[in-house]
Amino acid sequence: MKNRIKITLTVCFALLSINLMAQTPTNATVYDCSNVSKNIYSTLSTGKSLVVLSKGFDCSICVSAAPAWQTFAAQNSANVEVWGAMTFTYGMAVPNCNNVYTWRSTHSWNDVFMFIDTTERWYQSGTPRYIVYSAVDSSIVYEGRNATTARNIALNNSTVASLNTYNLDKFTIASSSRRIDLSNLPEDLKEVELIDLTGRTIQRFSSVSNQLTIHTNNITGIALLKFTSQNQQVGTKKIFIKE
Repeated sequence: MKNRIKITLTVCFALLSINLMAQTPTNATVYDCSNVSKNIYSTLSTGKSLVVLSKGFDCSICVSAAPAWQTFAAQNSANVEVWGAMTFTYGMAVPNCNNVYTWRSTHSWNDVFMFIDTTERWYQSGTPRYIVYSAVDSSIVYEGRNATTARNIALNNSTVASLNTYNLDKFTIASSSRRIDLSNLPEDLKEVELIDLTGRTIQRFSSVSNQLTIHTNNITGIALLKFTSQNQQVGTKKIFIKE
């Protein structure tokens, strides 16, 4: 098994020296199969956050999650870039461009920039694995296997001043003990989400009317309210939830 071989090799090299190449790169330039290049810092300088997906061609979980990532990349292209760092999870061979073209055709990854992770710098310890780079300070703000968390954190770390931002000026938001009261909500409001600072969606409300009360139970401290309109405009507001 590839994972077992990698673990054994990692242990052996760790006894000799610190392998700096094993660290997830904070900056790098990568090339797709058409020799088009992209650079992490250059991408972040546009205000877009970046999600790098470590995906295995032979990974069933990676395959099942592929459509959701294409949808996310297409819907949020103004604020987030999505890259696919492609490898084999179990096989030892290095992927080739035919593997990339087949994956793109099969899963319609037209909005995901795909490159072969030849040295497996993003692979680290198995697939799928998601790495989120923040446009705020160019740091890595998430490394893990939870796709929902990665997507939420990526959206929260974009600095794009988009014309597609939902205007929250007329919203009335009041926080009291264990509840948030929202009023003057517009008719085109599609969804309201309560998100914690890790990017996890705590509660989600669809088909919202003019008023909404969110019971926060034992949740206290700073959180984020995300509002999405029917035409996909998005607005966010930090709130303090009282005990």
